Amino acid sequence: MQPLPRNLDPSTGLAHAWPLAQAMLVQFAALLLVLFVSAGLATQGIASGLAALTLAQAACAVLIAWSLRCASWWLAIHAVFLPALLSLHSLALPAALPAMALALLLLLYGNLLGTRVPLFLTGRGGAQALLALLPQDQPLRFIDLGCGLGGLLQRLSLSRPNMVFSGMEIAPLPFALGWLRARMTGRRVQLRGGDFWSRDLGEFDVVYAFLSPAAMERLWSKASREMRAGSLLVSHRFIVPGVAPSLTLPTGPGENDRLLLWRMPGQGAGTD
Repeated sequence: MQPLPRNLDPSTGLAHAWPLAQAMLVQFAALLLVLFVSAGLATQGIASGLAALTLAQAACAVLIAWSLRCASWWLAIHAVFLPALLSLHSLALPAALPAMALALLLLLYGNLLGTRVPLFLTGRGGAQALLALLPQDQPLRFIDLGCGLGGLLQRLSLSRPNMVFSGMEIAPLPFALGWLRARMTGRRVQLRGGDFWSRDLGEFDVVYAFLSPAAMERLWSKASREMRAGSLLVSHRFIVPGVAPSLTLPTGPGENDRLLLWRMPGQGAGTD
């Protein structure tokens, strides 16, 4: 959700929490505005039903979020949040069902609101573009940041058995399935659970990320500090603001179907 206050450092947890806090403030402000207007109408003998108040609150929330230049998907969330909440309440669902649904979402997506990185899976086109990039005769070390189920690492390890492939995944369920898959195949794929922001990128020759626009500036800052000269940072689809890539490779017919590559400054190990 944007814009981010200037005094928030993207490397801190405060910056990560800001989108959720801003969304809560937008919802609260819209609710107060609608209640204030409704109270004024009531003094004039004009009553407002619950349905009308709900729709008015949703419209106000969307307008406030739009004025703050929030992302389009946040506008959609604001539009449906209160109507959906009231609709679910009216269904009288079992009390445990919302908790079970929340638990499943946390297992599948992890801390999505904190990381602002959804679960993206690299398709065949992305894997083929990476294979064209990676040399066949060098024992390079490759890491997939937010590797999901580890499918990309499995594909790459088939064609580059001399390379060491690693992955990091914070969401518990995809990590567990990916780890089990790696153990069953016995390939040189090393998966770790947890937050990849704490992982030192200096030990890798190629760092691959299919994240989201919200994470790219922070990723570039981390890569610039830690990655060795000559190593490669590869992003699927998403740019680094203000930093032109060294090379762009298509992965499909769409304009955004691409790999963006940055070779870290200087001379050193890499994929020549």
